[in-house]
Amino acid sequence: MQKKLIALAVAGLVSAPAFAQSNVTIYGVADLGLGFIDGGKAGDTTGLANGAWAGSRLGFRGTEDLGNGLKALFTLEYGLDIDENEGVGTGSLKARQSFVGVQGGFGTVVAGRLQTPGYYFAGKYVPLGGWASVHDFMAGQGQGFSIEDSSRIDSAVGYMTPNFSGFSATLVYGFGDEVNEEDAATPLTNKADNVIALGLNYDNGPLSLGGVYHQLNDPDKSNVAAKREDVKEWALGGSYDFGVAKLFATYQEREIGFYGANADYEDDIWTVGVSAPIGAAGSVSLAYGQYDGDGNSNEADSWSLGYTHALSKRTSLYAMYARLSTDNGYTGYSGTSAAGLGSEKVSILADEDVDRVAVGISHKF
Repeated sequence: MQKKLIALAVAGLVSAPAFAQSNVTIYGVADLGLGFIDGGKAGDTTGLANGAWAGSRLGFRGTEDLGNGLKALFTLEYGLDIDENEGVGTGSLKARQSFVGVQGGFGTVVAGRLQTPGYYFAGKYVPLGGWASVHDFMAGQGQGFSIEDSSRIDSAVGYMTPNFSGFSATLVYGFGDEVNEEDAATPLTNKADNVIALGLNYDNGPLSLGGVYHQLNDPDKSNVAAKREDVKEWALGGSYDFGVAKLFATYQEREIGFYGANADYEDDIWTVGVSAPIGAAGSVSLAYGQYDGDGNSNEADSWSLGYTHALSKRTSLYAMYARLSTDNGYTGYSGTSAAGLGSEKVSILADEDVDRVAVGISHKF
């Protein structure tokens, strides 16, 4: 009798409208480590490092067959701070991405909060994730390239082409933030009127090539101190897998236009990297990069070293080290994404070095 009641209960749940879509997937990452930052004169920080290697998150995604080759799809993904009293989506990232759309032979069309082509570009052509050299520069105050720093766009629509013999493209348009500039009570930094982002990719066996272009129109709006008219950025990257080692390289440039008498300027970043397997379960990666602020003469370079050891297909141990060296007046901070130490931020004083270390465990589900 009890078994029949259980069977009836399960049948009722399966037939309920909320469970009518049987191909919904729950996924996520739980990543936590112990981190240390040596900020020189700015001080040291030690603590638990949430998402030090891969950002902790919880997500839901699914599709529904609409017939005639069409599918409806959705993704709802939220950041997690697993070492603090935070709920789902109330951490530093909140909604990482959330969208709904349709897919068919024509490609994929989605709308919502979207990850930019630059987000995928950075993950594909820069090893070591948030520990890579380019993320050190990104954390520097005023040096954040929107190709990676503004890695998500609100109120956006996107189109992804099908794969044509290894070629694919992505186009994203963000409608921006609607604010009456005259009545705005506080400046809105990095709230553009609109955003245009384009990504191109080519994958053929061991070879992978990519390019991205982002344009932020009037990104500061009511921020009269900044007076940035627009920001244009482009980047090229590639990788080649030789089997015994995989090589990476990127170059990206930013052009910033200003209103009035403020002079326009450019800055750029280049990076190189390599990763190689060690035995059946280990992998070691090394990345190096340089930042050149052509408009403000700031300079910096950074290198990162990391080792990961897979305990299973979903669980890995890791150890990471990174050093950021600054020159010619470069100042800023090592932010939460780069430092990975909760809400702590360590200031970078002019011409100082910052060292970061973390060991931890990452589990994907």
